[in-house]
Amino acid sequence: MTMKKRDTSTGILCLEVLALLLTLFSLMFSSCAHGMAVITKPYTPTEMNIQNLAALAADKPLEFFQAFTAMAMEPEKAPLLEENQIAQTLSSQAAIKLAESYKQSKAEHDYKNALKYFYSLKAIAGMTDKRLNTAASLASALITSSELFELLSAQVQSFRNAKQYAPAKSIMIRAFNLFQEHETEFNQSAKKNAIDLFQEWSEYANANSDKNTLALLSKTDMVGDFKDPASPFSKLVSSVVTVYVDRGIKFQQGAGRPDRVLGSAFQIDPAGYYLTNYHVISSEVDPAYNGYSKLSIRPSDNPDERIPAKVIGWNKEMDLALLKSVVAAPFTLHLTEKAETEKGQQVFAIGSPIGLENTITSGIISAAGRRLLTRGDVIQIDAPVNPGNSGGPLVDRSGKVLGIVFAGMKDYQGINFALPLSWINIYIPGLFSGGSLENPVLGVLLARNLDGSMDIVYTLPQNRMFKAGDRLIMVNGEKPQDISSAQYKIAGIPAGSLVRVDIMRDGKNWQVLKIAESSKTIPLQDAARQDDVENFMAGCLGIKLEHVSGPRGPGSLYKVLRTWPGLAADEAGIREGDTIKFIKMSIDQRELLAGFVISVVSRSTGYLERSFQLTVSLESTSLL
Repeated sequence: MTMKKRDTSTGILCLEVLALLLTLFSLMFSSCAHGMAVITKPYTPTEMNIQNLAALAADKPLEFFQAFTAMAMEPEKAPLLEENQIAQTLSSQAAIKLAESYKQSKAEHDYKNALKYFYSLKAIAGMTDKRLNTAASLASALITSSELFELLSAQVQSFRNAKQYAPAKSIMIRAFNLFQEHETEFNQSAKKNAIDLFQEWSEYANANSDKNTLALLSKTDMVGDFKDPASPFSKLVSSVVTVYVDRGIKFQQGAGRPDRVLGSAFQIDPAGYYLTNYHVISSEVDPAYNGYSKLSIRPSDNPDERIPAKVIGWNKEMDLALLKSVVAAPFTLHLTEKAETEKGQQVFAIGSPIGLENTITSGIISAAGRRLLTRGDVIQIDAPVNPGNSGGPLVDRSGKVLGIVFAGMKDYQGINFALPLSWINIYIPGLFSGGSLENPVLGVLLARNLDGSMDIVYTLPQNRMFKAGDRLIMVNGEKPQDISSAQYKIAGIPAGSLVRVDIMRDGKNWQVLKIAESSKTIPLQDAARQDDVENFMAGCLGIKLEHVSGPRGPGSLYKVLRTWPGLAADEAGIREGDTIKFIKMSIDQRELLAGFVISVVSRSTGYLERSFQLTVSLESTSLL
C-alpha cells in the first residue's frame, strides 16, 4: 500500500497551536463533564453524546475515534458533530493523546502496543471526513515509511537479543519489502541505516544457513549473487521430530489403556524451536483439560529417545503451536517469505504417521483456497496423510515449505489439508512472544454476492456499528477480493488497532474507524448468549427479517426481506418475500452448533407451509 507523505513541520506546528486550544476547550467542558457517567461498557451509537465523546478523547482515544465515526452514521446523532470547532478540537485532542501513547510505547520498547498505535494512526490518516482533517494531518506526520522501518528494525533487534532467529527474520523481511517499495521516502541517513541492516543480515543469514533469506537479499545490489541449491530430502527429514504427548491412563468400559497423542513438528529456528499443530499439544495448555499431560519429542535419528519440550505460543483458531526443546535438530527448515502453489504441483508431506518416523509421502495439490478453518483458506492435497502426520511440513521439490499438514478426512482417501505458508508467516512473531495469540476481529459476518461484492449479514452485539446489508468496499484503503483476503488484511494487524473500513449503506458511502477487538474465544458462541434471538437467527441463516406479528423471538412471525446466496437459508430454499414462523432455537455447546426450528410459507411451494430445522456451525468461516 502506498503511504502518503506529508510535511512533518506542519504537524508539529499544529501540535503546538492545538495544545492551547485543547487547554481552553477542557476548561469549557469541565463543568458539564464533571460527575457525568462515562461509558466504560460496550456501547452503541445511541448511547453516545458530546460529553461522553469528550471523556473518551481525553482518556481513550481509540474508543473516541470508533464512537465518533459511529455517531456520524446515525441520523439522530450526526447533528451533534456538525459544530466544526468542537469536532476538530476533540478529534485533535484524541490524536495527540494517541501520538503520545505511541511515542511512549516505542521509548519503552513495548513494540506490541507501539505497532497498535502506529497502525491506528495510519487508519486515521486516511480519513476524508472534514471534521477529522486536523487529526488526519497530525497522524500523517508520524506514520512515515522511515518511522515504520525504524520501529520494525527495533523489533528485529529485540528478537535477536533473545536469540530467536525466525521471528527476527520474519520482521526483517517486512522491513526489507517496506524499504524496496518506499525507498524514495527515506532520507540519506535512514537509507544508510537500512542498507547497513540488510548487509548485516546477509552475514547473519549465512551464519544460520538460511539460504532463502540470502536469496531474497541477493536480488538487490546490497549483497552479492547467491545460488539457491535445493536441499536433499535426507536433510529435510532431519528437521522433523515426532511429538509425543503422554496423557496417562484412559478408562473405557472399566478397562484402562494408555492415552497417547502422536504428531509431528519441524524445526523453524536453529535454537530448537519447532512448529506443530495446536490440536496435537492442546492438553498442555487448554485450561478446560484437567488430566495428566507430559510433552516430549523424539528426534529423527534416535526415535527411542524422549526429549522434554514445552509449548511457547499457540493459536487454537489457526491450529498452530510453537515448541521449544533443549535439543536442536541438525537441520532447520527456514520459512520463506512466500510460496507459490498451483493445482497439480507435486508436493511432499514429512512426518510420523501412526508413529512411523522419517516418513515421506508424495502427491499433488488438488486445490487451493478451500474454506475449512474459521479464517483464511487451506491447501487440499492428495498426499497420503494419517494420524501422526499432523504438524509436519508440506514441501515442494526444492525443499521449500509450502505449509503445515493439519488434517485428513476420515473414511475418505486422498482428501487431506495443509495450512498455507502465507497464513503461517502472520503468526510467527506472536508465537515466539509466547502465550495464547489474540485474533483481531471486526465482529461481522460476511456474505459474497453473485457479482463478487461482499455484504455484512450480521454484527456481533458488542459495539454494534454495522448493519445487515452494509456493503464492504475497502479495508484500510484496499479492496478485498473475497472473504479470505478480507480476513488476511485483518489478521496482520495488532489486536486493539483501529481499522479503516469503507462501506456503502443505503446507496451512501461511509468511512468507519473500528477497533479490531481481541478474540480468544468463539465469537458466535458468546453472541448466542448475548444477542436478541431474532438478530442471531437472521445472522446465522443469512437473511434479513422484518417483524410482522407476535412477541419477538420464538413464536413470532417474520417476513424475509433478503436472502444472501450460499448461506444456510438460501441452501434451504428460503427466498425474499417468504414468511417465517420462528419456533425454537437450540445451542449445542459441545459440538458448537446452533439449531433453528422454523416453518416457512413460500410462493415457490404454492404457499404450503413446511417445517424443518436448520443447523449451522458456530465456528463460522465468514467472520471478519
